[in-house]
Amino acid sequence: MMLQPEPNNNLININKISEDGLKEYLRIQGWPNGMTMLTLKSIKSTPFRYYVIDDSGSMSTHDSYRLLIEGNKSR
Repeated sequence: MMLQPEPNNNLININKISEDGLKEYLRIQGWPNGMTMLTLKSIKSTPFRYYVIDDSGSMSTHDSYRLLIEGNKSR
């Protein structure tokens, strides 16, 4: 006898996600346009993502780039 997993009602149905709604949500969260567009492009093939945010002191050294947000633009 093979056991079937219980349905999980907490999962999001990827086919019912509004691309406009997701785009607006990510804009409000301050996401850069490029990351938003890549997420929208691949949401069905990669619905779950993990992001590591580093806000340690090492981020203040001048050995890399950081995202600057000015109004509605980021660079």
